[in-house]
Amino acid sequence: MKFLVRFMLVIQIMALAGAMYSAHRADLAMDKSGVGDLILWQWWSNIVGLFIWLGLVGWILAVAGSVIAKWKNKETLLFASEGQWTIVAALAMLPPFVFIGAMFVAATLL
Repeated sequence: MKFLVRFMLVIQIMALAGAMYSAHRADLAMDKSGVGDLILWQWWSNIVGLFIWLGLVGWILAVAGSVIAKWKNKETLLFASEGQWTIVAALAMLPPFVFIGAMFVAATLL
């Protein structure tokens, strides 16, 4: 189960990188004056949406895997002691905020 959660975290990181790259490509397709390749911009924007959905699904699966492992094994997934479960819960809640923040920064800077 630890492998599954780590794999989902890698999927989330890859989705974040892919979304940022696709957003950059969409920005390059559309000129700042509004004149550009609208079809190419729309295509890259749709790819950004797919990466966001992939990151969201990866996050939900990681949280669900953590909760199922905790419930089945009566132990935490990433840490050995019971008192550190709150750290795992906090880490489970962090990726969406990082994802949204990174997309906001990328949209602002590009």
